[in-house]
This record gives sequence, structure tokens and C-alpha cells, in this order.
Amino acid sequence: AKRLQTRDERPDILMASDSNADATSAQALVVAASALHDANWVIIGAGAGFSADSGLLTYEECRDAGVNYDALCRAELLYEEPAMFYSFWGGCTCRYRQTRPHEGYAIIANLFADQARAGRAYIYTSNVDGHFRQLPSFPVCEIHGCCEEWMCSCKLAYAAAEHLREAPTSTAHEVPAEGERFHRVRAVQQRLQATTTGGRACPGGVVSPPLTWSIKLSGTSPHVQLDEGWLDSPSPVAVDVNVDWDSMPPRCCCGLPLRPSVLMFADEDAALVRHLARGAAAYQHWEDAMEAQLEAHGGHLVILELGVGKRVPAVRDECEAVLRDVSSKGGRATLIRINPDLDVGHIACRTGAEMRDGQSLTVHLALPALEALRELEKICVDQQR
Repeated sequence: AKRLQTRDERPDILMASDSNADATSAQALVVAASALHDANWVIIGAGAGFSADSGLLTYEECRDAGVNYDALCRAELLYEEPAMFYSFWGGCTCRYRQTRPHEGYAIIANLFADQARAGRAYIYTSNVDGHFRQLPSFPVCEIHGCCEEWMCSCKLAYAAAEHLREAPTSTAHEVPAEGERFHRVRAVQQRLQATTTGGRACPGGVVSPPLTWSIKLSGTSPHVQLDEGWLDSPSPVAVDVNVDWDSMPPRCCCGLPLRPSVLMFADEDAALVRHLARGAAAYQHWEDAMEAQLEAHGGHLVILELGVGKRVPAVRDECEAVLRDVSSKGGRATLIRINPDLDVGHIACRTGAEMRDGQSLTVHLALPALEALRELEKICVDQQR
């Protein structure tokens, strides 16, 4: 939606008993399955809880396993601690490829095959594993990017808020456009480019690692084994390739190392931001057309939210915003929120005139995503008999 609820905004709560099904009841499953069966349009919003059913770690599980995700999810780490950076992000890419998507992906493809063929389905996800790309009939908006795509790090930059850490006595307007950290990175980049390429320009764009690409750990160390001297006396990149995947780290033809096309904390990489903006614009165009169709011709939108928690609320906020938008224009919409955490079930809906004549329904299923999808598929099959 064009306007997302801010984190500080807390609109009035509308939790009418006749429009919100009991999270633990069989009736809630029946109500949700009936909505799916009746849906003309579908948005699937997915968070880390959906990938977790494939065995991939959530943020909380990373933390419990001793993995400091907040420190690893930093683009600048590529130049500050490259062995650590590539062991984590290269390892993620390989692990995502080795992990088989769970049955829920196939259930989604089966349940919404008609809507997908008609161009009336869209997937909106914060997951970076790329598993939804295995559903070719469904367009996907990956709001944080995807580990299946890598790009040159030549546009890497930092947010002003990050610079305050290095100059805590400064006020925001005194913070330079480029902090000390960025100057250090730029110095390394300029040296690498001068040494390896003789001024060759970066072609831009994203590339996918070869299926044979893998990372090699340094003996018993958890860190990847980098090419010796790559920072001090790197070998030139061959003139007939755009990306050297045989080196570690993999390098662009301009001489700089690649990074995953994943939005990290305080990440203002201009090339990445433009890349993600194109995907967001395509989704927004579809959403605007969908809302116009519902307003003009009627129909029923179902928003299926799968495994979206509170820590990364962007998908959750979008699902709620679309529900409000459709309802405010007199349309019919149902949000099915699937999450075993009962605390995430409540939804903030605007009251009064903004709701207009729209019919909005919210169903919370306090189940893991895969278990809920199996139950919903079973009921949908029975309803069709």
C-alpha cells in the first residue's frame, strides 16, 4: 500500500466478535477455508516463520544459537571483516539452495492456481531465501532482496544515523554525508580498482551465483578461506568476464567484491535501493489495479499472512494497510493471519467513516504456517466435493 502505518501510530482497535474468529477453534479454520474458496484476488504475505517450516533459522533461533545477526547483517562488514562476511552470507546462499522448500509452497500453488493464471495473485515477502521463486506463476515482491542475486559493492553507503555512533557528540545536521567508516571503505575500493582493472567500469545489475558455487572454510575455522593477498596485492580480473566467481571473494570486473542483493541494517547502497524499488513499483502497480477492480466491479480479496512476527513488521503492516485500503473503498477483504503466537493476532483497523461500506474480516489461526495450510487445503478439498 502507498501509505503504511508507522510504528508510532496506534489507531483505534476494532475487534468486533462477529468479524474475528476464535484463534483456537475449528470454526476459524472453516471460516478461513471458505474465504479462500471464495477469493477472486489473493495476496500472500510471508515472513521468517514460513521459511522456518523448511528448517531455516528465524532471528530468534539465530540468537539462541549464538549467532549475532545484528552484527552480521551489515554491508560494511564486507570490507571490515571479509572472511566473516562471506562465511555468513555465502553460507546462507548455499544453505538456502540446499534446503528443500516445504510442502506449503506446493499447497499455495494448488490453492491459488486459478488466481495466479488470471494475474490476480501476488506474493509479498521479507524472506531472502528465494524459495518463492520456485512458483513461476506467482509474481513476487521481495522487499529485502534475495540471496539468489548478488551485485557489485561499488555503491555501498551508510545512513546518517550510523555516523552518529562514531561522533556521539554531534547533532544530526553536523554529521557528514560520508562518515569515517565510509571513507575507509572508499580508500580500499579505490586501491582495489586501481590495482586490478586499470579503470574498467562496473556494468551494474545483479547476477546469480553459478549452481556449482560454494565456499571453502579455512581449516577448522568457521570463516571462509579468502584468496591470499586479495586486499593488498589482488590479481587482475580477466578482461573477458563480468564476474569472477572462481576467486574468493567473488569479484566484479571493476575489481570490487560482490555482495548479496539483500537490504541490511543501515544499508543505503544506491544500486541495491534502485533494484528493490523496481520490484516494489511493480507490486504497487498491481495493488492499485486490484483495488480499482474491487471498487468498480466487486469481488473478494483474501490476504493470507504466513509466519510474520513483530520484529520485522513491514509485511504485517502492508497486509493491514491493504485491508484498510480495500475496506475504505467499499470493497470486501479478508485477512487470514497465521501465526502460533497469539500476541500477533490482534489487528488495528480504523473505525468510523474511513471504513465506509466495506466488509472486512479478520481470522487468526494460532498454528505454524505449514500445519495451517495442510488443514486449510483439506477443508477446501472437502468443500469442493
